[in-house]
Amino acid sequence: CTCEPGYTKDGFYNCSDSNECSTLNGFCQHTCNNNVGSYTCSCETGYTTSDIYACLDIDECASGNGGCEETCINAEGTYSCSCAVGFAVFNFHECEDIDECASGNGNCSQICDNTEGSFQCSC
Repeated sequence: CTCEPGYTKDGFYNCSDSNECSTLNGFCQHTCNNNVGSYTCSCETGYTTSDIYACLDIDECASGNGGCEETCINAEGTYSCSCAVGFAVFNFHECEDIDECASGNGNCSQICDNTEGSFQCSC
């Protein structure tokens, strides 16, 4: 007797599922999922399959700037947003003015006036 692909002989007459993932992770780059008589490869979050084994980084910035208000920075398996000087990332995607005067009076000796993206010292 012979077994169908994805099965191994278990005794003389019986065939049982082969766990293809137990050897070299089924040649999958990320995750090997054993199924009855077969297996599939899947990719971690931030990646997509390029063929049945390999995973490619998804460039989240290529579509709608990754949802970022200003600058989108792609990285392997992830991305982040950044803002111009004087602004900070807020809610992962938005840019919000940094109130430099709120911390140490902006190092001003007298009056600190916060402006959009900056600040000014005055007397």
